[in-house]
Amino acid sequence: MTVKALFSSIIKNNNYVHIFNNITDQKEYLNKVIDYILSAIEQEKHILVFESEKLILDLHKELENILTKEQLSYVHTINNFDYYFSTGSFQPSVIFNNLTKILSPFVEKIYP
Repeated sequence: MTVKALFSSIIKNNNYVHIFNNITDQKEYLNKVIDYILSAIEQEKHILVFESEKLILDLHKELENILTKEQLSYVHTINNFDYYFSTGSFQPSVIFNNLTKILSPFVEKIYP
């Protein structure tokens, strides 16, 4: 099974997915993130990517060559440094409360 097929299966069977990649090769990692994003967009699902500012810029450059403007509107990015340190706490309960605030506009609009 290809990585993209695996991602498609995971996305199809779950409304919310958190994936942690422990990959040291940045290009390989970026390709896996792109495969995941493409799998989500094929199923008309929005995706929220928490990543470093540099990788977000690289990701946007790659996606702009692949996706239409409408498809790009399904991709939402958050700087992971800003997210994890915005509250001044790395406690799971604080992080999840912050996530709830971030996700509420998506839930209110019923975005999958």
